[in-house]
Amino acid sequence: MPPSHLTEIVQGIADIDKLQTCDAVLSGYLGSAEQGEHILGIVRQVKAANPAAKYFCDPVMGHPEKGCIVAPGVAEFHVRYALPTSDIIAPNLVELEILCGHPVASVSEAVAAARELIAQGPEVVLVKHLARAGLSMDRFEMLLVTAEEAWHISRPLVDFGLRQPVGVGDVTSGLLLVKLLQGQVCAMRWNTSPPRCTRLCSPPKICRNTNCR
Repeated sequence: MPPSHLTEIVQGIADIDKLQTCDAVLSGYLGSAEQGEHILGIVRQVKAANPAAKYFCDPVMGHPEKGCIVAPGVAEFHVRYALPTSDIIAPNLVELEILCGHPVASVSEAVAAARELIAQGPEVVLVKHLARAGLSMDRFEMLLVTAEEAWHISRPLVDFGLRQPVGVGDVTSGLLLVKLLQGQVCAMRWNTSPPRCTRLCSPPKICRNTNCR
């Protein structure tokens, strides 16, 4: 997609005088760093029309095991420009390490790394998959981190075999953005059996358990 198509779509919304009703911009996979530059222009345009609007950045930087390869310059764009511009950012573990510039090997280190990102701009960091930095390799674990709180969420890991499903992170980012816009940051409601959700203190330690219902 030519990057100009992105701005043309948003300009069409502006032309019908509806841009002020836009509450958020959500970006994901980028075909080029140039697309990223256009997205930041869109963020500025939307926030000019609605100063309360949020920018949610899903900083996709490639996942060769899933066949996801990003263009040259995309990772650097996220580190230098998207991170400080975003209000919410949702990296996986590898992307978190790229954004903070160092390895992350535990839940405590992941919380600290997320807060390093928060110091650069975002208000909320979702670590979408802790993988090897998690507490247990047989569970799917995520972190939701703000400057004051950190929430660790885990569910039993589903074995998909050699080829992992594609798009789970996209769905997760979209659902979180909806809940944030509804004012439900950590007061999550689940339509299926509730996950194990633990609130962490800073410095991180388990201080309360909840079913998040």
